[in-house]
Amino acid sequence: MRQQAVRVAGAAVVLGVACGGLGSGAASAMEPAETSTAGSVTTAGAGATAEAQAGVEASAGVLAATAAEKMESGDAGSLLGTVQSYAMQLEDEPLVADSASEDLYGDAFDELRELQEEAAVPTYIVFDATLEYQEDTTVAQLLADVLPGDEFIVLVVGADAIGPRAEVVAADEDRSRLLDQQFYSTSMTGARSGSVLEQLRTGLERLQDPQPVESRSSSGSSTLRWLQYQVVAHPLRSFMIAVMIVAAVAVALWFLVPRGARRKRYRIPRAVASAAAAADRGAMRRALGDDALDIVERLEKLQTDGIDRETADLVEHGLDAYGLARRLADDKGSQEDDLAGAMVLMGIAESAVSRAEASTGSGAKGGRGRFRLGSRKSTGGASGRQLCSIDPRHGQAKKTIAADVAGREDSLSVPACAKCVHDAGSDNPLQWLTVAGKPYVLRDTVWAKTLYGGTQDDLVDAVVEARAKG
Repeated sequence: MRQQAVRVAGAAVVLGVACGGLGSGAASAMEPAETSTAGSVTTAGAGATAEAQAGVEASAGVLAATAAEKMESGDAGSLLGTVQSYAMQLEDEPLVADSASEDLYGDAFDELRELQEEAAVPTYIVFDATLEYQEDTTVAQLLADVLPGDEFIVLVVGADAIGPRAEVVAADEDRSRLLDQQFYSTSMTGARSGSVLEQLRTGLERLQDPQPVESRSSSGSSTLRWLQYQVVAHPLRSFMIAVMIVAAVAVALWFLVPRGARRKRYRIPRAVASAAAAADRGAMRRALGDDALDIVERLEKLQTDGIDRETADLVEHGLDAYGLARRLADDKGSQEDDLAGAMVLMGIAESAVSRAEASTGSGAKGGRGRFRLGSRKSTGGASGRQLCSIDPRHGQAKKTIAADVAGREDSLSVPACAKCVHDAGSDNPLQWLTVAGKPYVLRDTVWAKTLYGGTQDDLVDAVVEARAKG
């Protein structure tokens, strides 16, 4: 189960990244398309229609002039100032780089320059490790607007090092798409999975004789590389979406995946409790007889031939408790404390059956959710749940208190219900179960010795031993 959860969590992270990428794609689709200088077509404007082309070209000259004016007035530390500086350097040298990029890629610059000279299309390459995400794209677009020529390619490598940002200037849309393919289609043939230098080499080599590039890789590998790009480009958004999907998957698993039978709450049958409270032996017998049918049916469903030894011991323990409860209820000599004891034993029997059902319904033997009996000694046989030892008819114990009893020199440490805890804290007299006006703990009985399961002794074994002694 844990491995499945890890796989589901991993799949949720991939889905989160994919959703982040789709969000970025939708956002970018809303941004205005960048246009190039008059007489040129950029990749961003590849979808312009023939009817709108004249308007685009008319506005392109204005945009280019505005960009040039801004660069002339731009500060050296601004992005426009950076573009102005690179534009001047690229007029003399088609490959420029900052010091950090030279340290990282400098050994390959000579090879790249040779490939630039051999290419059939002029190329300008800029390495700048200070350019963050989208800044490298902006620099490439601005350089395409201000550099001279009717056909060339600007390639900018920024800090993310995912790949070069290419901006194509060409005479028509088809030519622009073809040149753009030489670099961005490398992701479809496997080159995109390599380094930035490998992508540049592949694209420049193709420019010697540009040809349409066919997709030869599977959609899965290209999708994986696209997801990797989204993680780097949008780390916070991808992380947040992944967290939300993991949370949604966890909630779905919690409600949909079977976790075995849930352990039923330990309870005393209502009719049994009412009969014990009224010290009505006839009502107690009738209640025990009615509830016996339910217990027998549930025992049959356990398929006792197929359960393990520990679960079989647990069922046997419950049956012993039920048999003792029936005998106490049938005994004409039973006092109020005996009938209360029968009620407690009946609760132990029902709890044992419920826990055995949970054990057999929890999957393979030895699973994490499986009840382990260990010692047969337990607190009333209810898996840690105890009844009030002041008077079991009060119900579930909430806290262990030190109780004083008239006639005893020492105090008793007993589990007590909420009302008895309140009475003890308020110095009110405790409402002990009495027999002939005497608290049961002052009598010489198995109930006084075990406090109805409030001690560490197993109540069922203690009652069996006491009845054997007569």
